[in-house]
Amino acid sequence: MPFKKIGNIEKHSVIINGGKTSVSLEREYWACLRTIATREEVTIKDLVTTIKATAKNNMSSAIRLYILKYLVKELSARLDADLAAVWRKAVA
Repeated sequence: MPFKKIGNIEKHSVIINGGKTSVSLEREYWACLRTIATREEVTIKDLVTTIKATAKNNMSSAIRLYILKYLVKELSARLDADLAAVWRKAVA
């Protein structure tokens, strides 16, 4: 995935459903996207294709929203696990 760096923004070319498109995101979002793809054991191309299938906004916005929802879900799961552990200790 070659990219062009513009300040803090990186522009990557991505092939989605056989068509090439460019996506501009801040470096930090690309890092999050790579991390999510690794955790989910998929390629960035496959992850972006999945995001595109449900996107109602432009791709950059859709990816940012996907990352936000993913992180909120992960954080909620961790908080639930932490609260459950506290509860178990309290009632033991």
